[in-house]
Amino acid sequence: MDYIHEMENNKKIDLINTLPVAWGLHKIVLNDKGIPIDYIFLEVNSKFESFTGLKRDDILHKKVTEAIPGIENSEPNLIEKYGRVALTGEPEQFEMFFEPFDKWYKIDVQSTKKNYFTVTFEDITSSKKDYARLMENQINLDLALDSANAGKFIWNVETGHLYWDERSLNMFGIKKENFTNNFDSWANTLHPGDLNNVQLILEKQLEKDKFIDIEYRVLVNNNVNFIQAKGYIARNKSGQPQIITGLHLDITNQKENEIKLKQSSNELEKMVQERTLKLEREIQESRRREIIIKEQTEQIIELSTPILQTWDGILVAPLIGQFNSERTELFSSKILDTISKMNSKIVIIDITGIGEIDTQTAQYLIETISACLLIGTQVILTGVKPNIAQTLVHLGIDFSGFITQSTLESGLKIAFKLLGYKILQNVN
Repeated sequence: MDYIHEMENNKKIDLINTLPVAWGLHKIVLNDKGIPIDYIFLEVNSKFESFTGLKRDDILHKKVTEAIPGIENSEPNLIEKYGRVALTGEPEQFEMFFEPFDKWYKIDVQSTKKNYFTVTFEDITSSKKDYARLMENQINLDLALDSANAGKFIWNVETGHLYWDERSLNMFGIKKENFTNNFDSWANTLHPGDLNNVQLILEKQLEKDKFIDIEYRVLVNNNVNFIQAKGYIARNKSGQPQIITGLHLDITNQKENEIKLKQSSNELEKMVQERTLKLEREIQESRRREIIIKEQTEQIIELSTPILQTWDGILVAPLIGQFNSERTELFSSKILDTISKMNSKIVIIDITGIGEIDTQTAQYLIETISACLLIGTQVILTGVKPNIAQTLVHLGIDFSGFITQSTLESGLKIAFKLLGYKILQNVN
């Protein structure tokens, strides 16, 4: 029987030694009043030995006050905490710095039988030191942030602890005494319309990205402000997010300007639509609807793509308004026909009046320019806006075959020069 008992005991030891964390089984020691005053080591695994430096054979069946003198004075009081779990069965988890070993531990205490308890713990000293160094670097960074009007934040993803500096608190309209230093402190400030989307973006970036970069709205004193959060994600050895450090930037003015610009564009488009509708109604009053609409539509299209001969050999084609594929095809046919009739050497296509064009329309426009070049007419493209320039660049257009100028005036000067004309100023 002793042999069988020894084998079972060896199997038990082998099993607990496979645990990835330090583990120990203990029995609480009570005084006459039932108050915990000590505990006894009943079993520990190999991780316990490597984490603490205590040898199993030296401490089994000994009291902790004998194995680790002075432990009764630890803060927090481990004997008190462990005793509470052993007597109530309520588990506890906490982190602490254990001075006798000069290490930080993350501790989990459980009890399934009264007066007995198990302790599992991890050595988190390295991550705590990393965090301390990071905090020191962040404090040094404050001097640089003072002039940038940017708020700093540090989010410990593992513990949930959230740190905001005073600039961030002011930016979000939160008083320091009301800030609870956790994820909810931030989430509760988000505009309800942004909350779900922002959380999805954050989860995706935390999964594999090196940085977070999120824009969202917050409610500050019944006002809506726009915030951009940018930060670096520090990960542990297993690739899990550990600490995020970054900045809050107030981009409210920028966003408000974008909204105003969009509103102005919408108002302008509305004005154009209203004027077009008014014109259509005036036409409807003078002739039968179907005939007048058809004739007027043809007139509008024709007038929207005028081709003018400003000088002998020079054509100017100013394009105005919304430019779609239908108008582009009409313009292409008209410009080629006019070049042929007037034997023009140069055509200036001015797109100052065009707000935007789609990719297909841009392709038609470039094909029109290519057709002009093939019949021997030099093309000068003027008035290209940044958004239209981006569309043309994305198409991979070769600009070497034709000339581009920022304004119609500069385009005319180039045209005169190409034809050998000189511009003389009338001094009178």
